[in-house]
Amino acid sequence: MTTAVQRKAATDFVANLPGRFGPAASRSLVPLVVAAMTAGWTLSELRRYLVARCDVSVVRQPEVIYRRDLGDLPSPQACKVEDPCLQHPSREAAACLPCRAAAQEQHGRADDEREPQAPSSETIAAMRQRLSESGDDWTPGPARTPRQRRKPPAELDAEQAAAVEEARAKYLAQLEEMAALESSATA
Repeated sequence: MTTAVQRKAATDFVANLPGRFGPAASRSLVPLVVAAMTAGWTLSELRRYLVARCDVSVVRQPEVIYRRDLGDLPSPQACKVEDPCLQHPSREAAACLPCRAAAQEQHGRADDEREPQAPSSETIAAMRQRLSESGDDWTPGPARTPRQRRKPPAELDAEQAAAVEEARAKYLAQLEEMAALESSATA
């Protein structure tokens, strides 16, 4: 691809990224996209990578996140996803925890069933007992005030994101065990 063609493709690519930003921000992203293309990234892989890392519904200036991510891209082979999840394209479909959790929640429920009632006090007590036996002494933290905001997922570094996913997987596994215990107790 010639430089002029790459620049035109990069300009079109930046213009179609999610989020709103001005022409100056667009012009500053174009050279970074051209550099990514030169490094071996395809535009579809690059879009999938950038969109997965920037939630434009939460971020006020997505161009800042795009610029950061384009400036620190891994090798293109390291980010290839063989079978991407439809909802979360940066994750393998078989290993996508949010989608697996939603599927497990909906498994076996008819469309006309109502949402389950709040867990009983016995279930909550059993869950607390199970958590204390596993060595996880979880206690609720201080109440959040309206001014405190959690960082959006796009700003979490890789280590924090991995820790969050690990904690989520552990919690979901514990919930599954508790649900199995509760269903076997009622059967």
